[in-house]
Amino acid sequence: MDVQHDRLEAQVQEFHNTVTAISGRQDEVQTNISEMLKTLATISENQAQNSSFQRMVMEEFRALRPQNSPPPRPEQQSFTISPQPPLGSSPSYAPAWSISPVGPTVSYGAQKWPLVASMLQP
Repeated sequence: MDVQHDRLEAQVQEFHNTVTAISGRQDEVQTNISEMLKTLATISENQAQNSSFQRMVMEEFRALRPQNSPPPRPEQQSFTISPQPPLGSSPSYAPAWSISPVGPTVSYGAQKWPLVASMLQP
C-alpha cells in the first residue's frame, strides 16, 4: 500500500509540474502572439503608406508628361568602353561594350552581340 501511495504521490507531483510548465508556456505564447499582432499592424500601416506614396508618385509623373506627347527618344549618340587587354594577350580578345540608341552590345573583335543575349549564353 505504501508503494502504491508513493507512486500516486509521484504522479500527482509530475502532473502538477506539467500543469505549471504548460501555464508558463501559455504566458510566453500569449506574449509572442501580442508582439506578432503589433508587428502585423505596423506592416499593414507601412504597406498602406507605401501604396499611397506610390500612387502619389505615379500621379506626379503623369502630370509631368502631357498625355498626347510621345515618349522621349534617346539621343542618337553612342559610346564604347574598351578595356585594355591583359598583359601578354592578344588585343582581339579584349571585349568592348557599346551603348547606343539600339541598346547595349558586347563585341569581341569583329563579332557583336546584344548585351542581354550575351549574358544568357553559357
